[in-house]
Amino acid sequence: MTVLDKIEKTMEEDYESSIENRSLFWIAQEIKKIIMADKAIIRNDENDPGSLQNLELYNDILKNVHWAWPYKMSADILFEIIKFADDEKKFDKEMLNWFDVETVSMLVWETYPLLKKHHRIMLEQAYNSYLRGDYAITNNALLSVIDNTLSIYLSNKGQTSRVGIIEPIIEYYGYFSIRDTYKFLFELKMMSNNVDFIFTNYNFDKDISIETNKKIRRHTSVHGVRYSNRRIDAIMLFNLLFAILKQNDRLMIFRNSVQYPSAENNKKEDKKSNSAEKKRKRFILSDKFMQKRREKMAYDFIEKIISTDKKVTHKELTEYLQKVFFMRGYETKAGNIVSKMLQKMKRQGKIKKEIDNNQIYWCLIDETV
Repeated sequence: MTVLDKIEKTMEEDYESSIENRSLFWIAQEIKKIIMADKAIIRNDENDPGSLQNLELYNDILKNVHWAWPYKMSADILFEIIKFADDEKKFDKEMLNWFDVETVSMLVWETYPLLKKHHRIMLEQAYNSYLRGDYAITNNALLSVIDNTLSIYLSNKGQTSRVGIIEPIIEYYGYFSIRDTYKFLFELKMMSNNVDFIFTNYNFDKDISIETNKKIRRHTSVHGVRYSNRRIDAIMLFNLLFAILKQNDRLMIFRNSVQYPSAENNKKEDKKSNSAEKKRKRFILSDKFMQKRREKMAYDFIEKIISTDKKVTHKELTEYLQKVFFMRGYETKAGNIVSKMLQKMKRQGKIKKEIDNNQIYWCLIDETV
């Protein structure tokens, strides 16, 4: 099943789950609007370089040639390049032409203010080494900056693995309407593939053979086993660092929230995965992060329900959340979250209790009175 298939299937499930309950008809109508708009994007012209179909194509190709989206490259240019640069060596040759002296200079200039202060001196010296042709120094300096930049998302700063670190974030955004996230989501996937490529681990007890055109790997470099003194590797790392940093604002909510699961949790996850995925541990979003995000979405949802229905019972709100908010299998007690959010809204002076026929209802406080 392709990314596009998964997106369309999820949208259809959303609509079907909502339309089952007449009380949720207004939600079903909103979801239907989203489905129609999103399907228009999905069925965009395949000859359009910026269409969703072609973004999936770019993702597959860039994964195979080991690049994040190239800096300053439009979809139109990438669309033309992949027509004839259909393998890594050919694509890398095009990238050497694309990243001329001026383009690399602009890339470094845009990257600099996005970095932590203590990383800036490394970027300066990495760039100076690049201009001298000392690419091995450039590559190792950039690897250290990329490594530490990714660590801000980890809840355990001592975790050394980076392979798969972006995957739980991609999965999280996969639940959003593609109208707002599809271009960003594909850029994130391309970035993730490139991160996984350079952070591949090797067994030092065996002969190491790196078959790809780009030779840089974090594991072999930082342990002094094998370096890369190639310009193409340096350009790829400059490009990847910028690709990571430019998403800072959107990804900041995930700071300190990505973790390696415990052995027990890994067994649970393995039951949901195919055999190929079981070969390595997978990063997950922490329970604390997921709880906060669920509560934030539940709060907004409850406020909308009360505003729409004017007054509603705790039981009705719980049923609404179970049917809509938790329909993708969140394992939590909707009733407990409803109670918590209602008390929070009451403390904030947004809602009040009303008793009608011995039944407790919640309604919004009219601030105009």
